[in-house]
Amino acid sequence: MLKKLSLLFVVALVVMTAGCNVGSTGQTSTDAQAVQQFFPTVTGFNTAPVNDIIQAFSTITGGASLATGNILGAAAIARLTSMIDCYRNVGAVDARVYTGIRIPPVIGAVAIINQNRAADNFLSCATGMTAQGATAEPQVCVGSGSFVSGGDTFLYLYASSDGSLCESFVTHFNQYK
Repeated sequence: MLKKLSLLFVVALVVMTAGCNVGSTGQTSTDAQAVQQFFPTVTGFNTAPVNDIIQAFSTITGGASLATGNILGAAAIARLTSMIDCYRNVGAVDARVYTGIRIPPVIGAVAIINQNRAADNFLSCATGMTAQGATAEPQVCVGSGSFVSGGDTFLYLYASSDGSLCESFVTHFNQYK
């Protein structure tokens, strides 16, 4: 039993030490294959990065976690935010919210993941720690898909309160298929 525990301790120590020595891949959010290069521009809509929502959520929840004594919860949120920021900085993951000023208001969101970059940067990010007429009810549409560009595989997700915005997202991503 002691030998098994010792072996487990040594393996855990090696994994933790290896994580501390992970090098950079040199990938950035401005590279040609970064997910940031694949977001649609939709006429009549403003876009905002989702990190603003993440920061607000982290601030609110982190504050609540600390106020209630849940330091582990606050630490987990800070760690998750750091990991997302890391993936965003290397162009592996990003998301944007689309808003149109209409009656009724229209909102949508798109998230894109470069699977190759997410895998390439897993250790460093995990251990290194960024007009439609008014209707009675909004019709929510959602979708997802994937495409390959430059040898990298990209996944995307989208959702909107308006079908025409979803159609714009579909049209945009179809150009990469």
